[in-house]
Order: sequence, then structure tokens, then C-alpha cells
Amino acid sequence: MKKLIISHLLGSLRCFLLVGSTFWLSGGHIGAKERQGTTIVNTEITHTLETAKVLPAPLAPPEDLVRRIYLDLLGRIPTKEETVAFLEDSRTDRHHQLIDRLLQHPEMAFYWAGVLDRWLNPPIEEELPPARQEHLTYLFQALSENRPWDQISRELLDPDEGKTPGASYYLTSRLDGDRTAQLDSITVAVSSNFFGIQLACAKCHDHPFVTRWKQDHYYGLAAFFNTTVRGKKGNLNIVQDKPAKPLLFTGKRVGEKNASMLFLDNQQPKNPNTPNGRAELVQIAVSPENPFFRKSMVNKVWKQLFGIGLVEPVDQVHEENPATHPKLLEDLALHFSTSGFRIKDLIADMMHSEAYLRSSQWAGETRPKQELYPVSASKPLTENQFATSLSMVTGHYQAIAAKTKPVGNLDKTVAVRMQMERDRDYRKLVLRFQQDGSNFEATAAQALYLSYNETMQKWLRANRGNLLEQLKTIPENQKLVLDLYLHAYSRRPTPEETTLLVGLLSENKPNRETILTDILWAICSSSEFRFVR
Repeated sequence: MKKLIISHLLGSLRCFLLVGSTFWLSGGHIGAKERQGTTIVNTEITHTLETAKVLPAPLAPPEDLVRRIYLDLLGRIPTKEETVAFLEDSRTDRHHQLIDRLLQHPEMAFYWAGVLDRWLNPPIEEELPPARQEHLTYLFQALSENRPWDQISRELLDPDEGKTPGASYYLTSRLDGDRTAQLDSITVAVSSNFFGIQLACAKCHDHPFVTRWKQDHYYGLAAFFNTTVRGKKGNLNIVQDKPAKPLLFTGKRVGEKNASMLFLDNQQPKNPNTPNGRAELVQIAVSPENPFFRKSMVNKVWKQLFGIGLVEPVDQVHEENPATHPKLLEDLALHFSTSGFRIKDLIADMMHSEAYLRSSQWAGETRPKQELYPVSASKPLTENQFATSLSMVTGHYQAIAAKTKPVGNLDKTVAVRMQMERDRDYRKLVLRFQQDGSNFEATAAQALYLSYNETMQKWLRANRGNLLEQLKTIPENQKLVLDLYLHAYSRRPTPEETTLLVGLLSENKPNRETILTDILWAICSSSEFRFVR
């Protein structure tokens, strides 16, 4: 029965795309808000498209926009009520209004704290340790306050001995193993996370593929952390400094050398004998004048929202790997730095742009290259987006919400999200659907998990208060199908889909709950649910 239902759904989805393309082509762009950063994006992308003589896709349909905006800003699909409110909003700039509103939503800071954490730190296989949870709380508070990225970076790279709880985790979590392993872990992470440069290949010799990166740069960056050690302050792991031995390395042509603090642009500290090299690194590198620092963050946020970086890979930002839109990256990064390094403003600049708001459907015969941004990319949901959205559709989220007690002044939705991400079943789902690298791949193991795993079977059963239990009480099948689609897909079903599912439910009245469970399973397993259109 499951195979039959998913086959019918996929067939009707093809009809939906065909019917939908006519609507999308008839639409037109609505002007983005007057933001300098958005103007930069619109100007440069339009210039590239005009040069390539490519006419871009029109504005995405509202059903796609509401789902896309909620997933990108809050990391979850909208509720049925949120979807209906958007679809029934008659304002021509409703998508701009929604973006501005969700940027201030408490869940935005919570979700993007997780995004930053995944950029900065390796994945955790089991339950999050208390120190990692404290780190996430720190990032959540920083984003809630709209703290500038340069300030956050300073606090992570040179934490103040426990005065900013959670900030020390970035360095202390890498201070395990022998001294060589510690410095290697920190050097590779810092160069990639904050400056968009992968220096691992310059450890044993000058970089074999990038002329600019020498062995001196790898050890020069490592030297800033040569005195960095892990200490204790009560129960907290903190960063401290301890006199260290000279940092020696062997060059290919010059023999053994003593590493001196040297940044990627060949700047050296004004105080080379400082007991705290991190403070010198922050002074040199974490500043509006540093192009590595400002470009790296812009490129990472761009990839998060558009599905592909202006520079790929995102930790290979250098002259020999130019951006697809060099002026766009340069100008947007400069605007990001001179306007105060506000992450929310950077996100807003991109999301209000015409390129972000385009339809993901291409009506022409040959789809242009994605790096031209003529059409929105269909992005796979991240493991957290998928697990949270699946939890909402099945009702697991609502079950957790019912048991979650208020936490101080914390918004209830954030308290529920925090509780859910600590839930064992949720963690298992995240780990199962975690992607290795930037290439999405749906595996047979994932398909089997959705079909037979005990957790999924439990989530899909009708339980007190969950979606399936609510749908069972709707006597009219047509209304049931409408509610299901608004909950799961953030859209109304097509006539073909309605006819198909109403027919299945009507023909199998004695097994109505079983059929409904299978329909819900098919929807959750579909490509439409797994992707952001």
C-alpha cells in the first residue's frame, strides 16, 4: 500500500509542477526593500544575467516563499496557521514583511546559533555534553542581542577566563591530545572558520596547489596559540596562557626554523614577545580592514541561503580560486564590515534580494548554470531542519511542547526547541540524516529508517494530540486532505492530489486510519518534503 500511495503522489507532483509553471511565469518581481546590501546583490546579479543574456525566473509562488523563508530563518516548516496567514495576506510585499518579522523572532537566534555551531565545531555523535550546550547558549544569546560578528569572533578566539561562559569552548574543546595535535586542530579550524582558508596542506611543506600559502603561514598562525592552554575556574574549562617552548618546524629548503607569529597577509604583531598571542591575532585579523575575515562570513551565509557559495569550497577563498561574482563578494563584504558586522543585517540583505526570491522552477529547455542565479536552487533540508519539520508534521513536537515548562524569560517556542533537541529520538534522527560534506545524498539506510525504524513508527501512529489524531476527527475527507497538505507542504493540494487521496480514503473506510498513516508516511518520505523549493 505504501508503494502504491507514494507512486500516486509522485505522479500528481509532476502534474503540480506542470500546472504551477504557468502561474509562475505569469507573475512578476516585486521590488526589494531599500537596503544598501540588497541593492549590491541585485545590481551585480542583474549585470551578470544581462551579460549572459539570460532572462531570470519570476518571483516564486507564495506557497514556496513561505516555506523557504521559515526554513531558512527558523529552521522549520511553518505551522498550518502560519501558512494560511501568509497565503491570505493581500499585501504585495508580504514576503518582505515576513522576512523582517522572522528576523526578530526568538527562534531565529536559536536556529542560527545551531548553524554557527555546525560551522565552527565538529558534529557530536551522541548527546551534547554540558560544555557544548553552554556554547550553544552563548551563541544564542549573542545572536539574540544582535552582537556583531567581530565581537563574537574576539570572544571565541580570546575568551576572558570564564567571564563569558560558553565562549571558551571553541578553543578548550581542541586542547586535547599532545601539543602538536592541539596546535594543529586550532590552526586548521581558525584559518577555515574565521578566514575562509584551508591551511592543512601547508603544514609539512608549502601548499602544493596554492602558490600564496607557505609553510610559514601555517606555523605563523599556530604561533599565535603557542602559549594557549586549558585551565579550570570552578567547573568551567577556561583558556589560559603558559610559557611555552619555541615552536620549531622543518622547512624543505631552510632546515629547522623557529616559528614567528605571522598572519595570512604577512602581518606580524607589534608585540612579538606578548604572553598572549591570541590578543595579537585578534588585533591584526578580526577587523573591518581584513578582507579574509569579512569575505569568509559573507561567503558562508551566502551558501547557507543560496545553496552554493560565491566561492567553492567555502574554505578556499584565495586569488587562485576566484569568486563567481568577484565584485559582489568584495562589495557585500565591505558593506558587511563597514555597517557593523551585523549577521541579521547580512541575512536580510541577501533574503530581500531578487535572486533569493526567485522561483525554483525553470520554464526553458536548458537550465542555465546555477552560479548565475537565474533561478532559486532547490536545497536539501539540513538534518536539523528535516528532524524538526518531521517532528512538527508527525506531532512529536506538540507532545514535547505539552510537557515543556516555562524557563525564566525564555520564549516558549525556544524552550520547546531546546527541549526537543535534547530528546533522544530527535538526536537519533539528526544523526541518521546527517550529511557528510556539501553534496546531498539520500541513502538506502535513510529510506529504511523512515519505513521501519521504531522511532518513526511511534511518531507516525495516532497519539493523543498529534496531527494524525487530529486528522482522524475530520469527517470530510476533502477537508482532511487540505489540512494535511497545509501542515506538511505549506500549500493546498492540487485537484488531482485531492481526487487521488479522497478516493483512497473513501474506498478504504474500515482501514481509514491505516491509509491515513501511510499517506502521512509517503508525504514525509517524498522529495517535496526533503527539499526547500
